[in-house]
Amino acid sequence: MDYDFKKILYVNDLSEREEYAFGYAFSIAKRFSAKITVLHVIEEMSPSSSSVVHSILGEKQWNELLAKNKQLALDAIQKRIVDSCASLCEDGEYDEFVEDVIVIFGNAEEEILSMMDTQGFDLVVLGAHSVTAVGKALLDYTAKHVVRQCKKPVLIIHLPRD
Repeated sequence: MDYDFKKILYVNDLSEREEYAFGYAFSIAKRFSAKITVLHVIEEMSPSSSSVVHSILGEKQWNELLAKNKQLALDAIQKRIVDSCASLCEDGEYDEFVEDVIVIFGNAEEEILSMMDTQGFDLVVLGAHSVTAVGKALLDYTAKHVVRQCKKPVLIIHLPRD
């Protein structure tokens, strides 16, 4: 069995501490001469929220607004991720190790698992925020779901509080 990591899927949630998790993905990529694909998933609006917006704006105006602003939002998010990740790398290393930055709309858990299954990634790296409930720290929903369902190794980085 081959335990090399050649393709790493790094999931970015745009939090302020997400660079901490990228540091781990980048370090693993350097050690194994791997390529990183950065993924950010924008959650789709719930059906009930969508219904409210449709009733306020009307379907035609809502669809025009979505079409007009969707690509602008995707480009802005992609630039922020690239700038954030590149700031942690030395000159030229970003392009050497980061192969792609993907920003898509969908369900985060489903998109992560789908990409892991279909695109040949060897490892997924994601940051998890600890949530205190009844005195216990729990992994966030996305991280738990991915760990339970993914057929490949999952590295969860507990993001620092400050």
